[in-house]
Amino acid sequence: MTSDIELLEQHRTGGSDAAFADLVRRHVGWIHGVASRRLRDSHIADDVAQAVFILLHRKSPHFRSDRSLVAWLHRAAWYATEVAARNQRRRRHHETEAAMVRQQQMTASDDPQWRELAPMLDELIERLSQADREAVLLRYYRQMSYADVAAATGASEEAARKRVDRAIEKLRRMASGNGVVVSVAAIAILLETKVATAAPAGLIATTTAAALAESGAALAISSAPIAGGISTLLTLAHAKLAAMIAASIAVISICASAVVIAAHLPATKPANSSPPTTRSAPTTELAIDFPKLAPFDSVRWKDDTVPNVRVANVWCELVAIDDLPAERIVAFCKKHYDKLWQKRFEEDLVEVLDGLGQPPRDRVKLTVRSLETKQVSELLDVRMTHANRTQLWLARQAEKERQQKPR
Repeated sequence: MTSDIELLEQHRTGGSDAAFADLVRRHVGWIHGVASRRLRDSHIADDVAQAVFILLHRKSPHFRSDRSLVAWLHRAAWYATEVAARNQRRRRHHETEAAMVRQQQMTASDDPQWRELAPMLDELIERLSQADREAVLLRYYRQMSYADVAAATGASEEAARKRVDRAIEKLRRMASGNGVVVSVAAIAILLETKVATAAPAGLIATTTAAALAESGAALAISSAPIAGGISTLLTLAHAKLAAMIAASIAVISICASAVVIAAHLPATKPANSSPPTTRSAPTTELAIDFPKLAPFDSVRWKDDTVPNVRVANVWCELVAIDDLPAERIVAFCKKHYDKLWQKRFEEDLVEVLDGLGQPPRDRVKLTVRSLETKQVSELLDVRMTHANRTQLWLARQAEKERQQKPR
């Protein structure tokens, strides 16, 4: 059977519309399923599927293998649902009771566990490592046997089986962290039976036609904005990855230098050395190793009372986190951490919010105020990341060194 990347190459170099149509036929069903699970709207899911293939046709990216192509398609489909979901939120106040009834009818026939897992499944899959993600996508989305997965990934059949099993266990743990309790066996069954859905009638033809249509054609007009949004998010993802790699290289270089310096320092301990200071904790004294996460990559203070935060390279005044006012967060830090309160706010936000009885999930809502227009906005689904917290820590270390330099 002709591989996916061979079909794409036939279309790219030979202009074969039939090859592209075969590619659409193989993938459009599960891509439509990704959108349907999150958006619960078949018509918008049609637009999402068309947008993914419009971008594939127009950008015509190069892939090393079928597994890298299917991983790209999944990421593009997930980003497309991000764009469509934002549009849905903007239209939410226009929803009618009839639309809500239709949504309830769509979910009524679902398995209860699937109803809980489905909206977050594809985001969890995107959080897997590349190798785990590709194995799951090939096995369940492309419906390959373990032997075929092994051939595609260059591993033995047993190794492919074990990788898929480990990936499902990771999905179970992440789902549990999001409040969905489901067994490994149940996830495997749901993946086997739910994700590779058949494409709705006519979608293959309309998607192929929309993707191959000229830019601006009426046929693709509803999908084009989503395709543009996917392209933007993919570009931002590459930029963030490059920044993270650069930051990691810088940290590794600093650590390596520290090791070299330490190797040349005397091993004797000064006689007057004081015992190490212990980390102060809130009065709840919970012995918990809180994850070091943050939803913003920099903080600065106005009169030690109002935090300004940088999100997506834009500075703004923080108003609230998950509707918890910034003033309450600052007051808690001042009360429980004394002189280290700013450091705790910046570097131990999960611990602080937990102490306030509102531990954050992996995504939070930030309410912010523009520094220029003073307009208040809500930023939904802002990811709490370790990379952001690392940036905060590095910024504080740099500020500490600057303050210690002789003037």
